[in-house]
Amino acid sequence: MDSGRNVNAYGTDGRIHQLEYAMKAASLGTTTIGVKVDTGVVVVSEKKIVTGLQIPESVKKHHLVYEHCGFAFSGLSGDARTIISKARDNAINHKFIYNEKIPVEGVAQFLSSIALNFSSDNSANKIFSRPFGISILVPGYDAEPRLFSLDASGSYRDYKAKAIGSAAEAVTTELENTYNKEKSIEETICSTLLLLKSVMKDPINKYNCEVMVCRKEGVELLDTERIEEYLNK
Repeated sequence: MDSGRNVNAYGTDGRIHQLEYAMKAASLGTTTIGVKVDTGVVVVSEKKIVTGLQIPESVKKHHLVYEHCGFAFSGLSGDARTIISKARDNAINHKFIYNEKIPVEGVAQFLSSIALNFSSDNSANKIFSRPFGISILVPGYDAEPRLFSLDASGSYRDYKAKAIGSAAEAVTTELENTYNKEKSIEETICSTLLLLKSVMKDPINKYNCEVMVCRKEGVELLDTERIEEYLNK
């Protein structure tokens, strides 16, 4: 079988091409930026509104996994819906079994495990027959703020700040030069929205972006009116 089509085989160049195709698909998605500061985590994402007839609220880049942990993505939204459902079920099961909230890193570990199941022969263990086509940010708050990033390879890492999507490279360069963990949540929201604005092709407004904030008190998904207030500051 052609190694470029086989999800279980390395090519002659030592690469799994289907995995690389999936990571490429994720990199073509709209930009998502996560920034961790001393008091929490801010995540800002661009939403692609393809027509004025589309209801903006029908596009969601940010989701709750549990009250202390969120999920944001870039890439194929159909894949994201399935994966977030699995993550929520796992978080609920963890609470039921251990009588505690699942650690934020535990969510990242679970997502990593299902990312690698595409090659499993057991259909019960896999949700896709191919690598999933999204990159993921997992922000949350345990004893302290946490921010993990995960890609289709199943590898996850802990970050101070992370960008995924089509403008990830440009955003990462800017974050490396400007990151400051002592900023307030409000300052971080404003600066991250400005950064997203600088890489968006369309003018930013309250309908084509999303903001999520993870504090000790829990995760908050800002509504459009709150987003507009920050855009006007």
